[in-house]
Amino acid sequence: MQLARFFRIFLLVLLTLGWVVSAAAQPIEAEGSALIDAGGIGKARQAAIEDALRKAEEEAGMSVVSSELRGSDGSVRETSRYRALGRASNPMVVKEWREDNALYVHIRAEVMPRDESLSYRKKIAVTQFHVAQPMQVQDLDNIWNGFPNALMQRLESSGMFLPVYPAGGMGRLELPLDRPQNRETVRILAEQSGAQFVVSGIIHDAGAEVADGILQKALRGKSDSRRIEVEIFIHDGLTGAVITRFRAYEATQGNVQPGRDKPFGSAVFFATDFGAAVARLIGREAQVVVNELGRLPFIAKIVRIEGERLFFDAGATSGVGVGDRFMLYTLSPLSDAAELGNNRLLGIAERPAATLTIKQVQPLFAVGVAEVQPQKIQIGDMIRFERASQGLAKDK
Repeated sequence: MQLARFFRIFLLVLLTLGWVVSAAAQPIEAEGSALIDAGGIGKARQAAIEDALRKAEEEAGMSVVSSELRGSDGSVRETSRYRALGRASNPMVVKEWREDNALYVHIRAEVMPRDESLSYRKKIAVTQFHVAQPMQVQDLDNIWNGFPNALMQRLESSGMFLPVYPAGGMGRLELPLDRPQNRETVRILAEQSGAQFVVSGIIHDAGAEVADGILQKALRGKSDSRRIEVEIFIHDGLTGAVITRFRAYEATQGNVQPGRDKPFGSAVFFATDFGAAVARLIGREAQVVVNELGRLPFIAKIVRIEGERLFFDAGATSGVGVGDRFMLYTLSPLSDAAELGNNRLLGIAERPAATLTIKQVQPLFAVGVAEVQPQKIQIGDMIRFERASQGLAKDK
């Protein structure tokens, strides 16, 4: 079936009292309500306050992202995501009252602009990096694991990625890293960790040029110098294929031998001249990962099915929220796309099945309901959010 994609951007303008998002906290008042059930007044009060906080956060405006997939049969399936641009804290109940079996509160809270990314956080894993010349790194503390771990920390700080690790450790690929035989290893690592992407790498050069003493340095008229050159490979977790590769280096002078007493990636390591060069290189390579993977859709897998409820392996830590709508794809492993001649896997054949709406969210998983019969869906099928342009709406 030939499919045409139509992307729509919805800009939602909220009518408020003229409040504009700024860098400082703004005092906002809002009302919330909740039913009084067997949990009593205390439980209802907390639920009403949370309802009021949500409404206060929406006063900052909303981020709305939506896209459509239209089939040749005329059916339309939609993905959408709505997020408040504010973050409320320090609520104070100004007034509380009851009406029938409902409790109402009027609160005053401080609302700040959200400092977190409004996109879903894609799960990413790293392997142990290779070192081309091990003798060059004898003065460094475990660069094999330290460099990829530092790269993961930088990616996590971007707000776009959620680092995950296989139960058996970060794993290791064979050289050359883009060899077809590594694809199955990447797929296993991604399956064990739940990663959508896997990053591997090789440290090509970490050589230092060090003078023997102060007199020799003075005669040569130069300081100790060192360079660090690293190549990273970004793999698709579903197929194991290399998406892209990037090679770069940084050079420095001064304190170029940090010593094994400074853990690689620690603050004391980055405080050295060589550590600062490593930090610059990690920043450049992290930006490449952000640029390359930021354009790709967010994907998660169905891991459990209970009646009409579908559990998948992404939750609040990935930015998933109640009410979000994803596209559900069924996979066809028997019709994987393979390259003619060598049967090399190029991709997994998939078919859009329905729209899935999120009903419940936990930190590491979420539960949704799809608009199709559950028997058509299997564990391992995917949900996807096609990222269209993001609309931000604020009060004027």
